Amino acid sequence: AYGLRKLEMTRARVALRAEGPGIVPGSDRPLTFNGSPSATIAVGALLVSDEVELDLPPLSNLVISVHLPGDLPENFVITGHGNAHQTNYISPAGDFTDAAVMPVAKTTEDFLFVSSVDVVAPADTGGIVAFGDSLTDCNISKLDANNRWTDQLARRIVACGGRMLGVMNQGIGGSRILHDIRGDSGLRRFDRDVIAQTGVTHVIVLMGINDIRNRWQKPDEFVSAEQVIAGLNQF
Repeated sequence: AYGLRKLEMTRARVALRAEGPGIVPGSDRPLTFNGSPSATIAVGALLVSDEVELDLPPLSNLVISVHLPGDLPENFVITGHGNAHQTNYISPAGDFTDAAVMPVAKTTEDFLFVSSVDVVAPADTGGIVAFGDSLTDCNISKLDANNRWTDQLARRIVACGGRMLGVMNQGIGGSRILHDIRGDSGLRRFDRDVIAQTGVTHVIVLMGINDIRNRWQKPDEFVSAEQVIAGLNQF
């Protein structure tokens, strides 16, 4: 989405997560792209893998492992989601995508490259997109606890036993309706992050406080109540 040059991958795999960098035995599946194990993501583009047969119980934790060949230069712009409060693992040099427990060189709390996972579900399954700022993203949520309000909502939906609804968290810390700051403004990203999501039937909007705050106090980014309301009406 934000890269300035193409991104090459030699292999990618998906599995159910056990704990840490380990996977559930027997759940590992190779990902292919138009039948090939390797692929190149074009600048600014989205790449979708081929289908994989893997049963996913509700609230499952997935592992997606990606191997990038060679070294990325310091000025390579990596697309990701920063400060996700979720540990992700970076291996030493080499391809460890099929390891039962991946060796770890370092960790990061950022999500890198992967933007979503589509699953086949019953026809009456709905999808809720939570579209917001840091309050939706994961602000002050405990590391690796899956304790965002969107996680709690997903658990409540499963527990109630009614209509199944997937919950998609599209919160970005600092996000504003009318102006860019960390990533695109709400108006700029609404089509991509809400309308284009597979199976979406509902959206919860929690955004606007950062428009009012205007963190950097830029004179041309002060907004009125009417402007904020107009932006919400556009959503």
